[in-house]
Amino acid sequence: MGLHLGCISGGSYYDCDPPKGDPDPKKFNVVRFSVLGTAKQQWTVAEVTYPNCTNYEGRKIMVYRGDCSLQLITATYLDPHFTNDDNLSPVARFEPTEEGWAMAEKFAKGL
Repeated sequence: MGLHLGCISGGSYYDCDPPKGDPDPKKFNVVRFSVLGTAKQQWTVAEVTYPNCTNYEGRKIMVYRGDCSLQLITATYLDPHFTNDDNLSPVARFEPTEEGWAMAEKFAKGL
């Protein structure tokens, strides 16, 4: 992700349209997700597509802390980048392939 000056407003990078090719956190589709772990510590692995993103056909595989299934289903904004704000933020990302999905699940099960 490159620096896009002139689009930063109010301290948020996505107050306007993201640069061409970057994932638009307002335009996405949750393809699949899996909640793994124990009741004490759960993780959600999710595959999400961003139609305007150019790499890997816009596919992202991300791991989230806790059971985020309801949040993923109802989300209207989902930024695939790591962030410290109150939005749903991944703790890890993996190559968006079947091997990447398997690695993400192993990662979540191993925590």
